[in-house]
Amino acid sequence: MSNMYEFLKLIRSMDDAALLTLAQLVGNDEVAVAPDAAPSTGPDLCEDCGRQILEVGDVVWLASGGPALTIIEIDEEKATAEVYWHDGQRFQETDFPLVALVDRDPDDDE
Repeated sequence: MSNMYEFLKLIRSMDDAALLTLAQLVGNDEVAVAPDAAPSTGPDLCEDCGRQILEVGDVVWLASGGPALTIIEIDEEKATAEVYWHDGQRFQETDFPLVALVDRDPDDDE
């Protein structure tokens, strides 16, 4: 399972040119990216708190650690995110407060 998480982190870090190359390698010719797209400048940050602005599809972790979670819905009124993850046997789903989620694995030693 760890390999899948590493793969997802790698995919999220790729710029458009790298994604296009990967798509061509796996035979997906329906990928549309601008040929002159500028490289990514990194995640959008909240002007008030400086934290990354989380979006549906982002892979996140609880600040206290644990498995990678995929955001499937954000409730801005409640300031929560509905997330999915796999516990090794089946998929799980729950809501967490946005302030409890971070964009980097706190268990990484980097």
